[in-house]
Amino acid sequence: MTDQNPTIQRTIDRFDDIFHRYGDDNDDEDENIRTQFANSISLFDSDDENNHNDYNMFIDTIDDSIAVSEQQEHLSQTLSLLSMFAEDQEDNEKPMEEIELIPKYLTKNYKAFDEMISSLIRKSSTLINIESLRDIAFLIHQIESVKLDRLLWTIYLQSGTGELKLKRTMRTGNSNLKKIFFCPEEVKQKMFTHGHTSATDPNGNLDHDPCIVFVNRILENFQNQLLDYQSKLEQIKQEKFKYILTNEIEQGIEKFIQQYGMSIYKIPIESLISIVEYDYKDRLIEFEFENENPNEFQKEIFNNIFKVKSQKEISKFEAAILKQRLAHNHLPKAFQSLDIPSPLSLKTIQDDNIRQHLQDRAEKVLQRTKCHMILVYLAVAETKMNEYRINYDKLMSELQLNQKSGSIHQKLNEKMFNLMEERFKNINEHLIRLYRLKICFFRQCSNGQELDLVHRWSIITENKSNLTCSPSLIQHTNRYHLTDEQRNFLNRGPTYVPPCQIHILSKSSLTTLAEILTKKMAPLRRDLTALFTKYPVDLSRRINFEKEIQQLFHESFLQPIPRALEERALYEQQLLKSIKYQLEKNHLILRRTANHQNMYYLGQIDEFQQKTMDYMQHSTATYEFIGTIDDFNSEQFYLEKILQSIDSDLKSLLQRKLISKDLQIKFIIKQSTKIQLPNLDFLPDLNQNDSIIVQPRLSSFQWSPIALIANYLEQLVKPYFENCSQSTIFLDENDFIKKLDYYCIQQGLLQRTTSFVTFKILNLSTDLKHSTLLRTLNQFLINRSMTGRYGKLSSETIEELTALILRNLFFIYKNKIYRYIKGYPLNLSYLELLMNIYLYDWQLTLVREFRLRDLFYGRCQQSGFFTWRESLDLLPVLFEKVQKSFDSNIKLITCTGSNVQFLEISIENRQGSLYTRISHDQHSRQQPFLLPYTKDHPRLFHRQWFQWSLIRAGLLCSSFEDFEEERRYIEATFLVNGYSLDFVEYHLREFYAKFYPIQQQQQQKQIILTKLTFPRLRRELFRFIEQGKIQLANKLQLKRTHKLIHLHYLFDWGSRCQFSRKFYELWSSMIEQDPQFKKYAIKIQLQTKHCYSSNTFLAQSI
Repeated sequence: MTDQNPTIQRTIDRFDDIFHRYGDDNDDEDENIRTQFANSISLFDSDDENNHNDYNMFIDTIDDSIAVSEQQEHLSQTLSLLSMFAEDQEDNEKPMEEIELIPKYLTKNYKAFDEMISSLIRKSSTLINIESLRDIAFLIHQIESVKLDRLLWTIYLQSGTGELKLKRTMRTGNSNLKKIFFCPEEVKQKMFTHGHTSATDPNGNLDHDPCIVFVNRILENFQNQLLDYQSKLEQIKQEKFKYILTNEIEQGIEKFIQQYGMSIYKIPIESLISIVEYDYKDRLIEFEFENENPNEFQKEIFNNIFKVKSQKEISKFEAAILKQRLAHNHLPKAFQSLDIPSPLSLKTIQDDNIRQHLQDRAEKVLQRTKCHMILVYLAVAETKMNEYRINYDKLMSELQLNQKSGSIHQKLNEKMFNLMEERFKNINEHLIRLYRLKICFFRQCSNGQELDLVHRWSIITENKSNLTCSPSLIQHTNRYHLTDEQRNFLNRGPTYVPPCQIHILSKSSLTTLAEILTKKMAPLRRDLTALFTKYPVDLSRRINFEKEIQQLFHESFLQPIPRALEERALYEQQLLKSIKYQLEKNHLILRRTANHQNMYYLGQIDEFQQKTMDYMQHSTATYEFIGTIDDFNSEQFYLEKILQSIDSDLKSLLQRKLISKDLQIKFIIKQSTKIQLPNLDFLPDLNQNDSIIVQPRLSSFQWSPIALIANYLEQLVKPYFENCSQSTIFLDENDFIKKLDYYCIQQGLLQRTTSFVTFKILNLSTDLKHSTLLRTLNQFLINRSMTGRYGKLSSETIEELTALILRNLFFIYKNKIYRYIKGYPLNLSYLELLMNIYLYDWQLTLVREFRLRDLFYGRCQQSGFFTWRESLDLLPVLFEKVQKSFDSNIKLITCTGSNVQFLEISIENRQGSLYTRISHDQHSRQQPFLLPYTKDHPRLFHRQWFQWSLIRAGLLCSSFEDFEEERRYIEATFLVNGYSLDFVEYHLREFYAKFYPIQQQQQQKQIILTKLTFPRLRRELFRFIEQGKIQLANKLQLKRTHKLIHLHYLFDWGSRCQFSRKFYELWSSMIEQDPQFKKYAIKIQLQTKHCYSSNTFLAQSI
C-alpha cells in the first residue's frame, strides 16, 4: 500500500519493492505459465551463462564510465537514512541536559551532513566552519522537535476542552452536537506516572480540571524551550555568522533536518494525534447514541457489535502489518529476545577461516529459527483474523434476523443504525491512517525499531538490529571488507537487476540515449532479419513493418527516467563498482550457488580454484585430456580436427549405405556456420557438513559440432520412447501426484498396510559407460519397430550416429580441450533421453513384477517411487538384485516407510488414506525463503513463479490446512526478498480469480477459501494441468517443426507492455496477412532480457 499522507515524504523514492515495476504487471505473459513450468523438474538443468554477446557491449561501457575509489566506507550516505533510534520510551518531561545530545544523523560519524554542507559552502565561496554550522543544525533540530511536541499537546488540550475540530463531520443527521470534554489516555498515564494525581489507578476516572492544568503546564514548558532555542539560534548567528550565513546554506540545513530528522519524528506524533481524534469522535458517537434513550438490550447490541467489529478490523490490521514487517525487514520486537547462544570458545579459535565458517553456520541456524517462527506468527495472525471475521458475520446475521422478526424494543432504529455505521467508519479510517504511518516509518527507518518507541531524544543513540528473515549470501572467508550496504546489496542475490543501468550511460559517457536504444534493439533486428531471410515476405510489407517497429521502439523506450530512479540507478552503479573493486583487491570470488537459487557464495579465490583443480584431477575416469590451446594450437585448430573426424565418419556411413547423400549434406557443418565448443565452469555448493564443494556446469551445446546430429536423432527417437514409457514416467511433481491420487483414491488400491518406497540412482552422469548406453539403445530400437527402421534411418544407423556423438563430447576448460569418455553432460537433451532409455531398460523386470502384484510404480529422471504390500524383509533382496545390474560406481539409495519424501513431497499413508503436502525439510541447512535464480527478466519470471507455486501448492497439498501453510510460505518468500505486499496480494487475487471465481467472493471483495471449498479449487487446478499438457504438446510440435520463433530485445526502462501489445498488433495486421508468409504457419514469441543483473556484471571480475 502506498502512503497517501502528504505530510510524510522522502526525497529519495525507495520504490515499493527492490524488483522495481516499470509497468511489468500489465500484460498477458502469465498465459505462458502452463508451458513455462510444465516440466519444472528440468527447468534449471541448462546453464548457458557464457553467451552474453548482447550484454558485453554495455558492460565494457559501464566499466569505463565510473572511477573506483579506495574509500568506500561512506558510499551511500547521501541516499540512505542515517537516523537511528533508541529502544526505551521516555517521558516528555526529561531534564534538558539529558535530551540535548546531538542526534546521530548530525554527528561526525555520518557523512551526509558534511557532504551536503560542504557542497553549499563551495557554492557560496565563503569560509565557514562546519562544526559551527553543526551547532546551528542541532538548534534547528531542537526547535522543530519542540514544535511537533507542542502540536501534539495542543491536540490533547483541544480534546480536553471540547474544542477539537474533526477532519470529517459526522453524518448522523444531528448538527447540534454537544461539546464533550475528553482527557486522552496518554495524558492520564503521564499524570499517574509522575505523581500529578492522587488517583491509584491510571485507568480509572481522573478529575478533569487537574488534567487541563497539567496539559497547560506542559505546553508552557514547550513554549519556554522553544523561545530558549530560538534565542540561542539568533545569538549564534549574530556572533559567528553575521553577514556570511547565506539563505541557501540556512535553507539547506532546514531541508536536511526535515528530511533526516523530522520526517521520522513526525510519524509517532501523527499516530498519537490519530488516536486522540479517533477516541474523541468515538466518544461523540457514544454520547449521541445515549441521547436516543436506548434500552439495555439495544445498548448490548450496539456495544457487542462494535466490539466484534473492532476485533475483526484490528486483526486484519495486525496481519497486514506483520506481512509489511517482512517486506521491510522489521521483525516484531519479541524477536529481539530470540537467540541461540554460540559456544563461548568460538571467538577464541585461532584459525580465522574456521572461526568465520562456524560463526556463519551459527548465524544461519538462528536465521532459520526466526524464519520458522515468523510462519507461526503469520498462522496465528491469520487464524485470529478468520475467527473474528466469522464471529462478526455471525453477529451481523443475527442482527439482520432480529431487525426483521424481533420485537420492537429489541430493534435498533434508523438513527442507531446510522451511528453504528459511523462508528464502523471511524475505526476503519483510524486503522487505515495508522497503517499508512506504520508503512511510512518502515520505509524510512533502517534498524527495525518499533514505531511506538520513537521519540525526539531516542535518536541520540544507535540501536542497530540485524534481525531479518531475508536470505543472505554464504560467506566462506574471513577476508572480506564489505560495508553493510554492499553486503545488503549482495543479499538480494544474483538475479537482482540494478535499475536503468543501460539508460544512465547517456549521463556518464559520450553515448547518446538514441544510440543506446539502437543497441538495445539490435537483437530484435537480427532476429527479424534471420526470420525474413528464411521465410520471405513481401519486401514493401517488410520495410513498412520494420519502419513501424523502429518508431514504436523509440516511442516506448526513448523516455527520460524519473529523478528518484536516476539517483537510485547512479548509486547502485557506484555500489556495484565498489563491490567489484573489493573482490579484486582482496582476492575473493563471488558466484551464484549451484542449487539454482537466488543466492551468492563469497569465498577465497585460491580455495575455490584448488577445489576445481581437485575435481578435475579426480575426474580422469570421466574426462580425457586432449590438448592445450596456445600459440601453436589454437581453438580453431582443434575444431577443424574435430570437424574432419566427424566428416570422415559421415563419409564412412554413406559408403556403408547407412545414411543417404542428403543426410550427409544435412549433417555436414558449413564454413559460414557458427561453431564453438562448450566451456566448463564450476559453481559452489555445500555438502551435508556445510563444507564447500564445486559442481561442474557446461555452457550450451547449441553451437557444438554435434548439435545438429543430436537434435535430429532426438526428434526421431523421442516419440517412440514417450509412447512406451508414459505409464512409468512422471514428468514432474504434478504428474506424479495426479497418478498417485488416481491409484490410491479413485481406484481405492491403497491399503492400511501399504508401505511407500523411494529410490535414487547416483553417479549416472559421471560413471555410466558409453557402451552401456549404446547397448540399451540397441535393445530399445530392436523392440520398438518390426522393420528396424525409424523414419529415414535404420536402428543400426541411429546407433552409429549416437556413437559418433558420444565420441565427440568435447569441451574447453582453462584453455584445455577435454572429452567425455564416460558419463554425459546434463544439458544435452539427447543424452538425457539416452539415460532415460537406459533406466527404462533397467526397470523392466521391476515393472513386470509390480504389475503382477497390482502395485504403483513410476520414475522421474533418476528418482523412483513404488508401493509395497508384502514383508519389508523382501526389499533388501530386491534392491541387491537390481544393484548388480548397474555399472560398478553407480549406487542406489532407498527409503521405506508409511511416510516418505519424494520430489520434495511428503507422502503418508494414514490408516489407508493418502495424505500429501509439500516438504520443507526442517533439518536442511539450506536457507528458507529462497527465490529461484533466473537471468533474463527476473520480475516477469518471479511473477509467473508465484502463480505456479500456488498451483503447485494446491495440487500437492491434500489438506486445506497444508495449502494455507504453503501459501503463507510463498507469500513470506516474496516479501522477505523485497517484493511488496501489493505485489503479493495482487497476484494472489489473480490466482483466485482464475481458479476460484465464486460470485459471493466477488461481491464481498475478499477471498474466502475454506476447508469445504478447497476440494473444488484443487479439481480446477488438476483440470488446468491437463489442459497445459495439450498446450505443451502443441508448443513442442511447433518447436520440432521449427515453427515457433523467439524474438527478443534488451530492456531496462520504458513501456514494455505497450510495446509488446502493439508489436503483436502490427505483426498480425502486416506480416501475417502476407499470402506467401501465411503458408509457413509461423508463430512468434516476443521476449525481453535484462542484460545487467548483478551476476552478469560481477561475474566479469572472476
